[in-house]
Amino acid sequence: MVWNPPRLVVAISAVGTVVGGALLTKEYMGGKRFQAPTRADGKVVIVTGSNTGIGKETVRELANRGAKVIMACRDIEKCEKAREEIVLETKNKYIYCRKCDLSSQESIRNFAERFKKVNYAIFHATEEQRLDILINNAGVMRCPRSLTKEGIEMQLGVNHMGHFLLTNLLLDKLKVSAPSRIINVSSVAHKRGKINKDDLNSEKKYDEADAYNQSKLANVLFTQELAKRLEGTGVTVNSLHPGLVDTEIIRHMSFFNSYFSAIFIKPIVWMFVRSPNRGAQTTLYVALDESLEKVTGKYFSDCAVDDVAEQAKDEKLANWLWKVSEKRRFAGGKCRCSSQLGGKVVIITGASSGIGKATALELGKRGAHVVLACRNLSEAEKVREWIVKCTGNEFITCIHLDLNSFDSIRKFVEEFKQGNLFYITGHQKLYALVNNAGSFYLTNLLLDVLKDSAPSRIVNVASNSHRLVTKLELKDVNFDNSYDYFKVYGQSKLCLVLFGEKLAEVLTGSDILVDTIDPGNVETRIYRNFPFLSNPVLFALQKPIRLFVVKTPWEGAQSIIHSVLRPAENSISGKYF
Repeated sequence: MVWNPPRLVVAISAVGTVVGGALLTKEYMGGKRFQAPTRADGKVVIVTGSNTGIGKETVRELANRGAKVIMACRDIEKCEKAREEIVLETKNKYIYCRKCDLSSQESIRNFAERFKKVNYAIFHATEEQRLDILINNAGVMRCPRSLTKEGIEMQLGVNHMGHFLLTNLLLDKLKVSAPSRIINVSSVAHKRGKINKDDLNSEKKYDEADAYNQSKLANVLFTQELAKRLEGTGVTVNSLHPGLVDTEIIRHMSFFNSYFSAIFIKPIVWMFVRSPNRGAQTTLYVALDESLEKVTGKYFSDCAVDDVAEQAKDEKLANWLWKVSEKRRFAGGKCRCSSQLGGKVVIITGASSGIGKATALELGKRGAHVVLACRNLSEAEKVREWIVKCTGNEFITCIHLDLNSFDSIRKFVEEFKQGNLFYITGHQKLYALVNNAGSFYLTNLLLDVLKDSAPSRIVNVASNSHRLVTKLELKDVNFDNSYDYFKVYGQSKLCLVLFGEKLAEVLTGSDILVDTIDPGNVETRIYRNFPFLSNPVLFALQKPIRLFVVKTPWEGAQSIIHSVLRPAENSISGKYF
């Protein structure tokens, strides 16, 4: 006799089989656990990006094992909530929150400086601060194109450049605390990565996935190069892949945040995605396992050494990336002025690219109403949309201005004076005129508005090339008899310096400040007509050198931004900066 079980029993059995299979699959896909009883009593550990996800679980486990942990986070409010939860659960009171925004070199430097001043190890001023483990965990993934405070593409800036700077600032403490460890949380995505030497900052083309893969490859290359440089110091450095983990890092991936995904995709993917706790296991293994005390320059996955991509083994590429990152670390001076512009109107000429574009972005961030005065309106409109997207400041507008034409300059001034550009009632105001391209005629036509808007300022962008010219060629000022492009360019910049000095003298007592700026040697389109740079072969030969001696547009814009923002009571005028 064949027994036919009731349908309910069959249904329950089927459901149990499916659920059990799903749980077993998830357990298997969760990867290995770090089960060693290793303690971390008294060890000082920094974990970046630790208010959520893998970082938070890493701190929780380190706290359970007796470590003293500094949670380095951008969002202090979320960090404090996570810290309170961990302290209450682990009964370890030595957990601290500190502000560290990896998209800002200033914030990173402030964090490192504060860390070095406070003794988290034993709270005795007589003993030196130590740092046993640095876990570079924070990251962003596939975000829309945006820039760090220093003008670096966000994924490269946070995932690599920010941690590069932080690590280098803390190396002295890691060395005196040896044996100590550095852990860089990378990803298997590095195997799809490519370091784009020609467009490292993704300015020509931006693909969210490519930029993320590049940043993760940079993590591995940084690890390899740093391991070589730290040989014999007792400081080890390793990178790792945490697995496919369900964390907030996918918040920019709209598909996984859609209703369709929530209903149909996530229930299936759930089996194959690790929890943050399981994602933290390899980090804990590399940070704490006693057998790894002298292991360095390796890449780990599932609590074991794994192979890296072929491009991650390129020592020359790793060295090149280090030098480029060093240049970013020791970049030229940054404008430290925190002033906001709160609706003040600024005109920037030549703002569709280079220094002008970078200046417009930074002033837009500070609330200025910016007029992009450009010859190519289609390019200017793209820049306008980009600035609005980056800053949320909708008061950015474009007006056509061709400085090759007096007629165009007059039309620009007329449109500016008559147009109600930013819904401002009454007379049009102008707080600052940034002559990034052109100067004399435009400035004179706008002087009445600048006087009416005082205190105001004029910033003329010159160049150190003015020193190439010892005197003006008054007998052949238009170079009709002979033409030397170096001499012509140098003379034009000398004219700007002389114009600034004379204009400041003429405007004495008017409450209008005049500055003349040398932005430095900057990588912009201005070099496109130079013979030795327009030649493809010569350009290719000199480009590797230029990477280390030429400023980015953002760096070149800093003195201009400072001149626009500097306090009005500082009445220095007519000077060259």
